[in-house]
Amino acid sequence: MTPLNRFFTFLDRRLVRGLTCTLLVLTVAACVANVPAYTPVELDPSMRELPRGKIAVRGFLVFSPQGHVVYTNEEIYREIAAGDVSSLKENPYHCLTVANPDRLQEKGIGFGTQEIVIRGRMLPKYLGANEIDLGACGNETGFVVE
Repeated sequence: MTPLNRFFTFLDRRLVRGLTCTLLVLTVAACVANVPAYTPVELDPSMRELPRGKIAVRGFLVFSPQGHVVYTNEEIYREIAAGDVSSLKENPYHCLTVANPDRLQEKGIGFGTQEIVIRGRMLPKYLGANEIDLGACGNETGFVVE
């Protein structure tokens, strides 16, 4: 085997190894990033079992000293803010409480309202029987932002 053939054989092996490693890393990254996203109303425990593990919640975030919730969409939020609670009477799960609002601030999310997708996990019971959170939704579930 000539030195030139050895060089190309060595180069081919390194190239194949490099491509294999790159494909493996991309596959793992795609699996980790592929977290299912739900709106708050899709997380109604009476309609389905709550997902376990990491999920993403997409919706309209209302984040202030008085509240830390995600609504299914801005339209639902505007109706409720205007005093029309028929959407919540129809399904109280149009609203999802962020159980750890301090984590939103750590992620650089300031007070206000915005469309958002946040990752975390569900809490089947956000508050105990004798606990009150005036900034929460009126249902028992919560969402922990990671």
